Amino acid sequence: MKFGELAQSVPPSRLMTLHNNGLTSRLGAAVCALLLAATTPGCSLVKTRGPPPHRPLTHDPACTTARWPAITDTVIAGVFTATAGTAIAMNVSGAPNAQSDTSGIIGMLAIAAPFAVSSIIGFTRANNCKKAKADWTTFKNNQEHETYARAEAARKEALAKTEAIAEATRRAEQERLAADLARRKANEEAEAQQKKEQDADHTTVAAGDSSAQPTTLGTDRTANAATTTTANEATTGRAPSAQVTAIPRDYQSSEGYQKALWGMSRAEVKRLYPTAEEVVVDKMPMLGFQGTTAGHKTLTAFGFTNDKLAIVIIVLTDTHTSAAQYLSDFSKLKTLLTKKYGSPKKDEVTWRDRSLFVDSPDHLGTAVTLGHAALNAIWDIPESILLLTADQGDLRINVRIAYMSKVLFRDFDAAREQAKIDDL
Repeated sequence: MKFGELAQSVPPSRLMTLHNNGLTSRLGAAVCALLLAATTPGCSLVKTRGPPPHRPLTHDPACTTARWPAITDTVIAGVFTATAGTAIAMNVSGAPNAQSDTSGIIGMLAIAAPFAVSSIIGFTRANNCKKAKADWTTFKNNQEHETYARAEAARKEALAKTEAIAEATRRAEQERLAADLARRKANEEAEAQQKKEQDADHTTVAAGDSSAQPTTLGTDRTANAATTTTANEATTGRAPSAQVTAIPRDYQSSEGYQKALWGMSRAEVKRLYPTAEEVVVDKMPMLGFQGTTAGHKTLTAFGFTNDKLAIVIIVLTDTHTSAAQYLSDFSKLKTLLTKKYGSPKKDEVTWRDRSLFVDSPDHLGTAVTLGHAALNAIWDIPESILLLTADQGDLRINVRIAYMSKVLFRDFDAAREQAKIDDL
C-alpha cells in the first residue's frame, strides 16, 4: 500500500492525536536540551564581570567588555519564549489535547526568564565596564598630558636658563673684547698719560690763611695713591703756588683720623694702634695695619713728616667680581662721610679719555677700570682735606679715603717727591 493511501485510510482525529503527541515529544526534547544548556557554564552570570564598585581611577578596572555572553543568553531566552509562544497559540486555537502542553509552557517560560535576566545583567556589566575603562583611559591620558606638560615646562625653563647663560657669556665676551681694545689704546698712551697726570694732579694745602699754597699730592696707579683732585681746587679754586709757611715745632691739631691727631709722633700713633707695623708706601716709610673700616676690609697707613702725622690713607681691599660692586662701595662710603661731614665740596667724575664710554653711563665701571675715568669727592674741613676716590687699579677699581693735614701734608709730599728724585 502506498504512503498516500495509508494516510487517507487514517481518520483525521487520529492524525491530530499523533500530531499532538509528536509536538509534545518535541517540546519535551527541547526542554531537556535547553535545561542541559542552562546548567552548563557560559551565561552572563558566569562569563561577565562588572567594574568594582569603589575602584581607584589610577588602575585599569578588571571587568568584562565582551557582549557575546549576554547575546547568547538573549538568544536562548528568545528560543524558549518563542517555543512557549507557539504552544500557547496552539492552545488558544483549540487544538485537541492542548491541555497536555501547559506544564511544558510553564517550564519553558521558567527557563527563559533566568536567561533573560542574565542577558540584562550581562549587557549592564559590559556597558558599565566600557564606561569604567573609558574613565580610566581619560584619567590616564590626563595624567600623561600633565606629565608631558611638566616635562615641557621644565625643558623650557632649562632652555631659558641655557639661553640666559649663553647671552650673559656673549655679553661678557663683547665687554672683554671692548676692554681689550680699550686697554690696547690705553697702553699706547700710558707713559705720556702718567707723566701728564703727575704734572697736573697736584694738591695745594692752605697753611693758616687763604693765601697759603701747599705743594702737590701725587696719584700713583697703586693702592698707595690718595687722589686725582687738588686740595687747592677744593678750597680756593686757584692754581697752587710755591709759597711756603713755617710750621710750629710743637704743632698738634684737634683734627685727624679717629684718635690720631695731626702732629702726633710715630710713637704716639703706635700706642693708639699697637698692630701697626713699619711699611714702605710710595718710597715713604709709614705705619700700616690691616683691619676693617665701616664694614670693609682695609689697609690703613699713617704718613709722617719730621715725626709728625701728616696723612692717613685707607685703601679698601675687598675683592669683587664686577666693577659695579666697587662703585657701590664708593657710593656707600660717600653716603656715610656725607652724614658725618656734610655734603662734599666737590663730587664729580673726571674723564681722562672721552673716546669710548663718556656717553654710556652703564659702562662707567668699565671706564674706571680701564683708567678712562675716575670718581672724586672732596670735603674741606677746618684743618683737613678729606678725599674719597675710585680709579684704576690692577684689573680692578681702587677705592680709597685720604685724610690730609692742611698744615703738614706739603712737607710730606715734598719728601715723597724728593725720594722719587733720589731713586733716579
